Amino acid sequence: MICGVKSMSDKNKVFFLICDGLGDRPLNELKGGTPLEAADTPVMDELAYRGITGIMDPISPGLPPPSDSAQLAIFGYPFNQHPGRGVIEALGSSIPLKKGELAFRCNIATVEEANGILYVKDRRAGRIKGDDAKEIEKLVNDIGEIKGVGFLFKHTLEHRGVLVLRGNLSRHVTDMDPHKVDVPVAKCIPREDAKDTLKARKTADILNEFTRKVYFTLKDANVNKERVKVGLPPGNFILIRGAGKLGETESFNLKWGFKAAAVAAAPMYRGIAKYLGMDLYTVPGGTGLPNTDYKGKILKALELLERYDFVYVHIKAPDVSSHKGNWKEKIEVIEKIDGALENILDSNNILKVVTTDHVTSCKSKMHTGDPVPILISGPNVFPDNVKRFCERTVYRGGLHRIKGLDLIPILMNLTNRSIEFGVQLTAKARFYFKSDYEPFSVQ
Repeated sequence: MICGVKSMSDKNKVFFLICDGLGDRPLNELKGGTPLEAADTPVMDELAYRGITGIMDPISPGLPPPSDSAQLAIFGYPFNQHPGRGVIEALGSSIPLKKGELAFRCNIATVEEANGILYVKDRRAGRIKGDDAKEIEKLVNDIGEIKGVGFLFKHTLEHRGVLVLRGNLSRHVTDMDPHKVDVPVAKCIPREDAKDTLKARKTADILNEFTRKVYFTLKDANVNKERVKVGLPPGNFILIRGAGKLGETESFNLKWGFKAAAVAAAPMYRGIAKYLGMDLYTVPGGTGLPNTDYKGKILKALELLERYDFVYVHIKAPDVSSHKGNWKEKIEVIEKIDGALENILDSNNILKVVTTDHVTSCKSKMHTGDPVPILISGPNVFPDNVKRFCERTVYRGGLHRIKGLDLIPILMNLTNRSIEFGVQLTAKARFYFKSDYEPFSVQ
């Protein structure tokens, strides 16, 4: 220790697991319980017993958060630092994106036409994937330019994709995805907060024309004729949302002083890691789906904790099961996650965090605004005597009720990285956390 600065050996490391959509609401099929309550989770329960628990509003009480906004908040980045979901997806899918280019998150979807209006019938086109999705990608990219604006559509995972527009355009346009079925596709229009309304209007008009061409290109395409023949919903439209442009943000390492890595498979979460400057890793068999290699992800995180201070692990599977309304699969997924966590249970010098970014209801198949369960277990933690990790028990936990933006400061304190209130924030990474800085000399 020099000059009163804590040495790196005083600072504990963080294993940070986000089980996407882990929380749920009471289900009649489970006699008023949730999949997390019904699952056999001895490891999570032990972590809760050794640690402190509570509930967390990722954004704000009652507000159903999307994963991107929720996770950015949990990592300490408020909504005004969000680049747009399209940017996150593009980064996570290794799609080249230059400053000024406009990116959207997309769903390959099923629509039906009635009196010239397109109605959403399936937002995911039966979770279309594989060769069918790739053929749709090719057909969309063959549409070409519109009014001098180039388009690139990239299929990513299952029904998901990214759309990039190359031209002098505005991100201040509305989504076309209504997030519901049996309702019309939303027309793209300028947002009320658009400063350059002419540019926003131009962007909206181009997007409306492009998606109109997408529909007429796909509705009679051979790939969709074949899907209909075998009883599958056609992928005959692209629902777009989350307009964004690549900007600059302070990296997680610089903002908080952690040397951080991430283990993630699905494009959006890879994109979050890249956007925050985390070193990104994958594991063989990591799919972002219920068939992922749970144990491999946890073991990879343990390996990385030899070299990093903070390792973020994302597991998508609970959310996938919830959106399908498959509570039985969700229970199985939770139990597999718990079994994989056995490998990190007794890592004494590691602070273990297990939480989720939002509640996903198996009943509604949607995100809800309910608070999510969270546990923190490891060094410097006062246990709160909660013995079971589930939505119901953590209401009694010692963390009480926090917001997503509160979490990293709490972890900073527990890992001996906090500095006294009022000290310049830049000191966190550039001075206080460095043990190898050059000392001042009077000679």
